[in-house]
Amino acid sequence: MKPHSEEESSDGSRNRHNDNSFVVEKFLTILYAVSSRRMDGCPVIGSAVDGIPEVIVDDQTGRCIRPTLPMKEYASLGGGYHQMPGWYYDPASDSLETPKLVSPEEIADAVRCLCAAPDDFQRMSVAAREQVARKFDFGNYVRTVNGLLVAFADGARGSG
Repeated sequence: MKPHSEEESSDGSRNRHNDNSFVVEKFLTILYAVSSRRMDGCPVIGSAVDGIPEVIVDDQTGRCIRPTLPMKEYASLGGGYHQMPGWYYDPASDSLETPKLVSPEEIADAVRCLCAAPDDFQRMSVAAREQVARKFDFGNYVRTVNGLLVAFADGARGSG
């Protein structure tokens, strides 16, 4: 991975260039935040893009909301998209799409629904904790990665 490079924007702030290391760093930060909140028993509301629906199972461990707003609306909501990747994976269509935003109204509705339904909140809290303990155990992760590396090495030896 190449190191982050920065440039000064017109407002004097420093911006990182959108390179692969930044995208990976952001994605891993998001997954860590999602998993840690879920381990605390907090259902998470997230965007239904990339691998997030694999971590937040909609209506089971939280809420996944499909983004529908064009990126040009981001600035009117107070954001900037200079660090956004040029695409994202949309699991619903199994395709790469140009970035879109989750509607703030849909996020607010999801929060209201969780607050208004304590039984659903509790059910999702329990399911989130159980899923993190079962699926995101560090030992299982190490065993899985090690198994993939061994399989890759065995395949490389067999083809050479």
